[in-house]
Amino acid sequence: MGVASTSLCDFLLVCRDSFSLLPSRSLSLPFPPTFPSSFVRRKYVFFVLFLGLFVVNLNANAILLGQSKLIGYNKLTPKRRDGVNASCEPDYNWANNDAGISPCVMAAAIEACETGPHTVPPLSIGSYYNPPSLETNTVNVCQCSWANYNLVSMCTVCQGQAVSLSPWASYTVECDGFTESNSYYPSNYEALLPSNNSIPLYAQTNPATQWTNGVFNVTQAQAVVNGTLSLQTSATSQSTSSKPIAAIIGASVGGTVVLLCFTGILFWHSPVVEYATFNN
Repeated sequence: MGVASTSLCDFLLVCRDSFSLLPSRSLSLPFPPTFPSSFVRRKYVFFVLFLGLFVVNLNANAILLGQSKLIGYNKLTPKRRDGVNASCEPDYNWANNDAGISPCVMAAAIEACETGPHTVPPLSIGSYYNPPSLETNTVNVCQCSWANYNLVSMCTVCQGQAVSLSPWASYTVECDGFTESNSYYPSNYEALLPSNNSIPLYAQTNPATQWTNGVFNVTQAQAVVNGTLSLQTSATSQSTSSKPIAAIIGASVGGTVVLLCFTGILFWHSPVVEYATFNN
């Protein structure tokens, strides 16, 4: 064991002397580390670009989904009722919603979802409210909804102008692609309505199947309110508008993920200047 120990020590000494003959290399790094201005600018440009695109994406998603309240836009408020001059006769108070809001006021609020404030003027004898029209840019999922047709019709009747009612088929003649097949109003826009602008039951019904001959019927509407006539409508107000919400959500989320990944790659793999120096 003694001989082996001596030989091992000699071997280690020889190895030490051999390594000492090799050229020494020392690594020196600047401290604190510094970066060239171009490198810093590139990092900041990518970061600002990412934030800008992310905000644009968020705004676009919110607008597509109708959830503009998420990004600071004003929600539909009672201020939109300033242009409502039409008033119902007292005998039609039953047509008001739970908050006592008249059908004319409700119609003005729900029509304003995409085209801004609406005015509901009083009707003169023999006059009527114009249906949605491409010429006047009033064709959208809100004005072509069951709820809007029913409320506008009720607003017409409560002013004593029942003879001016239009059939549902005539009212929606230019609404191809914007009418709902199983809901009374787009849910994403209904969420933006003032809390006291709840849509009454008679306005939630399908005009094509509820009313005789597809024309708003005030007697049947009152029967719906009184509970003596079953309501022919969908169970909920889930939207099936021409813009597929599920597809929009999927595309928005996917676009955000791709944007994040792309910006991250650019951010972390931009050229880096090496400052390490080796001294022989």
